[in-house]
Amino acid sequence: MNRRLLLLTFGNFTVGTAMYAFLGVLGALAEDLEVPVARAGQLATGFAVTFALAAPVLVPATRRFGARRVLVLSLAAFGVLNLASAAAPTFRLLFGARVAAAALSCVFAPLAGALATTMVPPEKRGKALAAVIAGVVLALAAGVPLGTLVGGRFGWRATFAFAGALNLLGALAIAAGVPDNEAAPPGKPSFAFLRRWDAASNLVLVMVAFAGVFLAFGYIGPLLEELTGLGPRGVGGLQAVVGLGGAVGTVLGGALADKRPTPGVMALCFVFGGLGFVPFTAMYALAEPGSALAIAGCALALLIGSAAMFTLVPLLQFRVVRAAGPEAPTALAFYFSFFYFGQGLGSAVGGLVVAVAGLAQLGLAAAVVLLLGAAIARAAP
Repeated sequence: MNRRLLLLTFGNFTVGTAMYAFLGVLGALAEDLEVPVARAGQLATGFAVTFALAAPVLVPATRRFGARRVLVLSLAAFGVLNLASAAAPTFRLLFGARVAAAALSCVFAPLAGALATTMVPPEKRGKALAAVIAGVVLALAAGVPLGTLVGGRFGWRATFAFAGALNLLGALAIAAGVPDNEAAPPGKPSFAFLRRWDAASNLVLVMVAFAGVFLAFGYIGPLLEELTGLGPRGVGGLQAVVGLGGAVGTVLGGALADKRPTPGVMALCFVFGGLGFVPFTAMYALAEPGSALAIAGCALALLIGSAAMFTLVPLLQFRVVRAAGPEAPTALAFYFSFFYFGQGLGSAVGGLVVAVAGLAQLGLAAAVVLLLGAAIARAAP
């Protein structure tokens, strides 16, 4: 693989780890800071909504500064604010640190994706996007479980410190390996692609997909602990299944993006993703908490759901880039804006579901949203 692609992949690995590792220790965090789990889960909501609002503004605004500088500063700022999160004495200050981290890190993923498409021939852009997305898969397979294990051993604050150190390492790697001439396209950005349904429909699908996913995944730590009876260490090991499913999905999605990025294929991904979340609810009725059946059901849900969703990610990114043409960096900023808006919306709805109906209904609620996404995908151009 192109060495610069590997650096972008590693950067996304550090970002993915920093964004999601704390979810595995959410229960301990909530207990220590004396807030309900549903409120602690809004850390993901605050991060996501801030990212969603900031990315479409900051990506076009920073394009004139050159890729290396923006990527390095973005990762370094994220690292510093994760270290600040580790030291936050109250939930309010922790929430503020996460919001600031989202605002300062939101340019990394869109710019990394746009750069990836310029490093390969046009017929391999889907695979290039999948390669960069693989950083998030690696984070889910290794970084997030390791961060959860660190938090289980040394406390939830150590999870944020671990993530911050990774971010700073990623910033140093990109500073050393991405040349100065890797700059974003010059000129004033245009937002004309937003008026075309071929682009806008894919952005809507991104929002629906990750609203469904994070409706349940935003509370994955407490959900898995209640179903499986495992502590943070066991939950961290079980979360590695997400990485396995994500690896399969990313490879498949990259190939499909180059060969068959059709509405029917996307709808099928939504259907499998929705079915993948059903076992979370089913295990409450069919299995005793902590039983082998409950653990196996959770592992199956994580595997199927993650494989389906990570097949969908490069497909949607490719379709957005194709529709936007030369405005790919700005289009990808909107892609991630809708991604995180969906994540924030899903986490918020998930908190409501937990408060009203309990953790047991999260899987069913997520499935309903994703099956709705299948219907929208089938009607896309």
